[in-house]
Amino acid sequence: MKQFFIILGFLSLIFFVCTHVTLVTQGTTEGLSIWYNHLVPVVLPFLLISGYFLASLNLEHLSKARAVFLILVSGLFCGYPIGAIVISRLYLAGSISSYTAYALMPLCNNVSPMFLTGYIYQQYLQEHMPLYSMLGLIYVPQAIYACICLFLCHMGNRKPAAGRPDETKGSDVHTSVMENSISSITMIGLYIVIFTIISRIILFYNKQDLFSVKIISAFLEITKGIPDLFQLDIGIKIKTALILSLTSFGGISSIFQSVHIFKESKLSLYPYIIGKTICSAATCIIIYVLA
Repeated sequence: MKQFFIILGFLSLIFFVCTHVTLVTQGTTEGLSIWYNHLVPVVLPFLLISGYFLASLNLEHLSKARAVFLILVSGLFCGYPIGAIVISRLYLAGSISSYTAYALMPLCNNVSPMFLTGYIYQQYLQEHMPLYSMLGLIYVPQAIYACICLFLCHMGNRKPAAGRPDETKGSDVHTSVMENSISSITMIGLYIVIFTIISRIILFYNKQDLFSVKIISAFLEITKGIPDLFQLDIGIKIKTALILSLTSFGGISSIFQSVHIFKESKLSLYPYIIGKTICSAATCIIIYVLA
């Protein structure tokens, strides 16, 4: 029975694509354009730099304090999905516990400052708020969440995992870093294309032009979602709250990217999703109440 539904779903998907060629083609083209023009130039250099840096460290003998510092620096300054990669590698090496990883995920698997200031702020929010206000609204709720979780982790006296040897040692580090970087940036592009297509399909069938459907569509993929939110015919206060809430959350696409990254370490994504949701809601509420 399960195989029957899988085959039925596959045939239905093929039929849908064949009958909506223009819609799927436009979504694919738009997704690839977003990936190539906005993500590759920003993310790929950091993937390479962080890859070589991690390969040069002895992660198995890194203290917890240094591991947390490394996660904070790489996650906050390099952006998606570097934070997830570093957390996963350090957890596998036994430098941090799963509870520490869960505490730091929402803060350190985040948009990069280059994307935040160079794209979101300069193109959409520069005329509506100071830069420090935007940064505070994004990072302060996430930092408070991380501190609370780390405190609870410390009170529970959670120990790091046993760890396992680094598989890149004794191999061609240069080739390994290059292959991993290309694999990661390609994976990001695929998810962007998939969710851009889904977004177009949702908007295509939103015949009644429902506001809630537009919000759901925007929260699928951040790079496409932010301009879509900015174009909504609503007050600037609500618009700013939604844009920064999406920025804090990162979009459904980033969650699926993180699933791919955390697959090897087998870290659960539920704490990450819950943390992102809480921080995103906090950002939205603070703007709406105080602005």
